[in-house]
Amino acid sequence: VLHYRPPEYKVGVRFPAGTIFFGDSFRGVISGRYFFGTPLTDAPVTWSLWRALGTYRPPGNEGYTFGTALSHDSEPKPKPAVIARGKGKLDARGRLVIRTRAKPWPSTAGEGRVGGLTLTAQVRDESRQVIGATGHRVVHPAAVYVGLKPRRTIIKSGEESVIDVIATDPRGRRVPGRKVKIVAARLVWPPDSGLSSLFFDFDPTPPKEVPAGGCLTVTTRTRAGCRITLPKAGTYVLRARTRDRRGRLTRTAMEVEVVGPTDAGSTPRGRHLQLKTVKKVYAAGDHARVLIKSPFPRAVGLLTVERSGIRSFRVLQLKSQMHLERVKI
Repeated sequence: VLHYRPPEYKVGVRFPAGTIFFGDSFRGVISGRYFFGTPLTDAPVTWSLWRALGTYRPPGNEGYTFGTALSHDSEPKPKPAVIARGKGKLDARGRLVIRTRAKPWPSTAGEGRVGGLTLTAQVRDESRQVIGATGHRVVHPAAVYVGLKPRRTIIKSGEESVIDVIATDPRGRRVPGRKVKIVAARLVWPPDSGLSSLFFDFDPTPPKEVPAGGCLTVTTRTRAGCRITLPKAGTYVLRARTRDRRGRLTRTAMEVEVVGPTDAGSTPRGRHLQLKTVKKVYAAGDHARVLIKSPFPRAVGLLTVERSGIRSFRVLQLKSQMHLERVKI
């Protein structure tokens, strides 16, 4: 029976410095070194490179949404996959340099999305001890990112709203002159969505995206405004797209809530209410606006404000599935 033996050496995985885009070739370094400092030489190495969806937010530009992370996303997503693998041996300096490529997504499902590369390596010494290491790196879809921010925190149905649009490079610096197209779609749930059991709710049927207009704008060094009118109350998805100077696509998607009279399908059916505040932080004396998403078109509810016990309460008459209430802090 093999007994536990503490590791005698360490393994490292390193990506090159700088920005990596899909399609770029790069060199990765796998290293092995004994804990007392001597390089591990002539040791067999096996490695693999994985590609998957990633996340990235350009620094700065607070309040803007970047990326395509949505709570309800009907668009297909690419699956993680191994895009390269190989074997080799550590050289006299205890290193193995691999030359590979950040292969683009094989289908349009991944085009414009942020990716992530994971390089895994296993090194075996003369005593058959195997030590592994893993390294990660973000892969950018293009040299620009699109940021979105509604100018008003509460959007009312049927009224014109302005969506602030910016374009930045991966470092967060503004990029002017990029044409951005925004397409809006309203999420509509079918009547059988949000089925309930005794203990939990689940939503077996995803919402359907109904086109609801869009707008075009060109980015500047400050911000550009894209004017759009969302016709009905409910949850909307705004999808923005642009390309960098080399024609590489980048996209951003965000969800916005629109208040007003609702109809069937505005929210999923179920037994739960959803509460959303306009701001994350409030000061004493502020009036918070709270969005109440109800599965019922009309209902009577009880609102309580609690802090070390119930501070206040009142009865609500909900006449819409998207009800806005003011609460004093």
